[in-house]
Amino acid sequence: MLPNVGRLNINDHLHTEQIGAPKRKARAEAAVAQEQVTNSDYQSFLIDNGYVVVPMISVEMCYLLQRVFVYHLEESPEIVRFPTTIWNDPTIDVVKGGFSAMANPSSFHHPYVRVIIEMIVAALLESDVIPLQGRKLEVPYDRFGFRRANKENTGEAVHRDNAPFATDGDDVFGGWTNFSGYEQTFLCCPGTHNEPQVQGMNTGFAEIKEAQEVAHYESKIRKVTVPPGSTLIFYERLVHKVAKTNAPHDIVRLYVGLRATNATSPLFGQEVTQQWIDDQAVPKIKSAQWPRTWPVSYQFNPKMWDELQRWSMHLFNQHLLYNHVVNSAKYGRLEYIRIPPVMPSLRELQQRVRDSTENPNATVMYPPYDDSERALRFPQQQFDLHTFDRCPFRIGENNISIRSQDYNKQHPFLPMKHQKEARTRFILPHPTEWAGYKATQFQLQYARKMQATDNRQRALAHPNATARRPAPEQVLKNQSE
Repeated sequence: MLPNVGRLNINDHLHTEQIGAPKRKARAEAAVAQEQVTNSDYQSFLIDNGYVVVPMISVEMCYLLQRVFVYHLEESPEIVRFPTTIWNDPTIDVVKGGFSAMANPSSFHHPYVRVIIEMIVAALLESDVIPLQGRKLEVPYDRFGFRRANKENTGEAVHRDNAPFATDGDDVFGGWTNFSGYEQTFLCCPGTHNEPQVQGMNTGFAEIKEAQEVAHYESKIRKVTVPPGSTLIFYERLVHKVAKTNAPHDIVRLYVGLRATNATSPLFGQEVTQQWIDDQAVPKIKSAQWPRTWPVSYQFNPKMWDELQRWSMHLFNQHLLYNHVVNSAKYGRLEYIRIPPVMPSLRELQQRVRDSTENPNATVMYPPYDDSERALRFPQQQFDLHTFDRCPFRIGENNISIRSQDYNKQHPFLPMKHQKEARTRFILPHPTEWAGYKATQFQLQYARKMQATDNRQRALAHPNATARRPAPEQVLKNQSE
C-alpha cells in the first residue's frame, strides 16, 4: 500500500496564490492557506475549501506510468501509428482540440487504464479523502489527457461542472492525477461549492455569465499547484476556470470522477453502463457529454476540413473511417474521409475487421472486465483494488509487463514470469457507523458546552458511539481469491 499519506506534511504539496497579485502578497496568502491545511486533514480541507491535492506517487513512478501510457497506445487497435513515433514527434496529436482529453475506447477500457484507476481510487480511500458519510462510492468513467508541448489549451470562463444525472444527496467530484514530471495548475474560487444557491443544482456545465457575478468570482480566483504524482480532487459545484496556456512540455494526466451517493444505480443507469463495459464503448463522462475526437467547431470551419482528413487517415485504423459529404452553397459538394467525432465501440470495430477480412476469429477487444473492475462503475460499499505499493507494472528491457495471468492469456508478448498481484479489499463505512459518529459528535459538543463530564462518558458508552470519523477499512486478499 502507499505510505500513510495522512502523515505527510501537506505544506510540501499544497500551494496557492492569487492570479495577478504581487509575489509577496501571493506568498503571504499561500502561507495562510498552508497553515490552515496543516491543522486539518485532506477530507476536512476538501469539505471546507472545495478542493484538495493529495500526494500519491514519486516522480519516478510518474515516468513509469508515462511508459504505461505509451504502451497502452501500442495496444490500442484504433491507432495505427507506432506509439514511440507519436511520443517523440510533438506534431502528432491523438486527439484534436485544446482540451486534449482522449476519446478513443481504449483510453477508457485498456487493461492498463483499468489498473491505474484502481490504484488511484485505492490511494484516495486509504487517505480517507472522499467525504462518503455512510454513502456508497461510484467511479464514473473518465480518461487520459495528453496535450503536446506548446499547444494552447482551450480556455474556459468561470463556471461550475454539475452532473445532470446526479440524484438528491449526491456529491460528485472531478479532478486528475498529474503523471507529468512538471507541476500543473488548477484555478478556482475556494469555498464556492458551499454557496446556498448551488445546493442540489445538477444542470451540467454551468457557465457564469452575468457581468457583476463574473467580476465577483474573478476577484476570488486562486491558483492551486498540482505537483507531479499528486491527485487533485474538487467538488463539481466549485467555481473554477481554465486559463489559456501553452506549456513548453507534454502534459499527461488521468482525469478521475467520483460520486458519493445513496443510490443503487450508476449515473447513467445499470443497463447503459453495463453495455459500455460489455461492448468496450466510448461512455459519457459525468457531465453527460460524449468525449469527442475532434471539436464540434471543426465541422463549421472549412480551413480545418483538409487537416481533419489528413489526420484521420494518418493516425487511425481504416475500419473506423467514414466518407463525409459536405453540401455547401459556397464550395459545392465536397467529400472527405474522417474519423467519427464519437468513435464506435471496440466490439463494432472487431465486427468490421471480421467482415472485411473474412476472419471470424479476428480479435481487437480487450479481455472482459473482471468483477472488481466492473464494481468500480456501480455504487458500492466494498471494492477489491490494486494498489501502488503492489503495482502490477514492471519495466523490462524492451517492454513493459503487467503482472496478471488473466491478461497474459490474451497478450502473449507479455512476460509470464510474474504472479498475479493480490488486490486489497476496501470496506467503506456503513450508514449506521456514520449515524453513530454524528450522534456522538453532537453529544460531545453538548457535553463540552455544558462542561458535563458524565454526559461525555454517557455519549461514548453508546453502542454505536465513536469519537473518530469512520474511515474505509483495508483487508489484503489472498492471491488465490
